[in-house]
Amino acid sequence: MAIKNIENMNYDVAIVLGTGIKKDGSLPESCLSNLKTAIKLYKNKTVTKLILSGKWSWNCIFVPPMTEAAAMKQVALERGVPEVDIYTEDQSVTTVSNLCHIKEKILIPNHFQNVILICISEIVKDRNEYNLKMVLGPEYNYEIALAESVYDPVKYTELKAIEVDKLINCKNFYIDIAPGDHQTILRKSDEDLQKNYINRKPR
Repeated sequence: MAIKNIENMNYDVAIVLGTGIKKDGSLPESCLSNLKTAIKLYKNKTVTKLILSGKWSWNCIFVPPMTEAAAMKQVALERGVPEVDIYTEDQSVTTVSNLCHIKEKILIPNHFQNVILICISEIVKDRNEYNLKMVLGPEYNYEIALAESVYDPVKYTELKAIEVDKLINCKNFYIDIAPGDHQTILRKSDEDLQKNYINRKPR
């Protein structure tokens, strides 16, 4: 799916997934860039609601003072988004679980069918698009919007190289799962997560 000029279109929600949180509860520049883009789409009336999602990464080595979702909500409120137009999902620790919980807890109950997912860079666009395709399924209309990149050339090259394997692993994860079967996807994700916790080496 090609990225379109979406600012003159109308969607139900913009989704911002957490990209990390610091020990003091502040957000990294990557997340702030995504959030800035989502708020711009909201103020332009391209979307009517924001979904801010994430607890913190499953392999985070400290306990932050708040969740990624709570920190993002705080920034959105400070930038003029009314609380009534903000949904949060604060239990997820992986991208897949983020999307599954968003679908189950927010999209389905509110009958939101048209969504935009914000990405910090085209590096992760293909993987995020594939995740959307598999978790949401054919009943949903989805689009990717790119936020302004915050990566310097060295970091960009490093992330691009890593992403090749991440995309392969992503597609392998969904083998034998039908698009839209978010319950099976979430169950498999939770099982994989437990294995990762068990096998994680002390850091």
